[in-house]
Amino acid sequence: MAWHTCIRAVQGQCFPDELRLLRLGKDFPRKSRFCRLSPFLDMRDMIRVGGRMDEAVMNYEAKHPPILTSRHYLTNLLIRQVHAQNCHAGIESTLNLVRAQAWIVDGRAVVRRVLGECTICRRYRSNPSLPKMAPLPPSCLERPPAPFARVGMDFMGPIMVTCRRSQVKRWICLFTCMAIRAVHMEICYSLDVSSFLSTFRRFMSRRGPPSDCYSDNGMNFRAAARILSHEEQPLDPIKIASFMTSH
Repeated sequence: MAWHTCIRAVQGQCFPDELRLLRLGKDFPRKSRFCRLSPFLDMRDMIRVGGRMDEAVMNYEAKHPPILTSRHYLTNLLIRQVHAQNCHAGIESTLNLVRAQAWIVDGRAVVRRVLGECTICRRYRSNPSLPKMAPLPPSCLERPPAPFARVGMDFMGPIMVTCRRSQVKRWICLFTCMAIRAVHMEICYSLDVSSFLSTFRRFMSRRGPPSDCYSDNGMNFRAAARILSHEEQPLDPIKIASFMTSH
């Protein structure tokens, strides 16, 4: 086979000393990386990985793969082919699939290097460019008269809590100071307007009324803003007198 011919040529170029020792039947030095592989020469004069897998229900190439060096161009071509044929698999998957055809010395390092040079993988691993942020609003830059004078509001949840013997949903309303980034949290029983207004009144009783409020323009926030703006309108004394006399 052409594949076996290429492997024999690569082994002849990269492993001349190992081939000589195997043909003479001598042992490898203790510091050699071939010692733990138990290599042997097959009938085609190729160096293959030994081991105890002779009785395994596998093909011969998988049980005793030929040994390749990590510094040859043929090794890079094999890794690229396996990587592309298997939908650009990751390092470990590509390494396991390559080992079914050949055992590469220092295989994990060379697979990591070859996959790092894959243009398709690099394109999909690249981070998107960050958008240019808008300038900070004056409420974040000006010194406030007190903490929580300007706040941002949002909900977090739902969070499942145990109430007696049942699990119920609860939300947390976050009030963040726009200047010092302090956070105040209040438990909210639902996302409707009345529950938020109760939460907002508890916040004001603790931190004081804020001068500016910022939100994500949710329906409950917009409805609460309309209710609060209506409550802030000055009372008409004629309407108050008419109401008191009729009741």
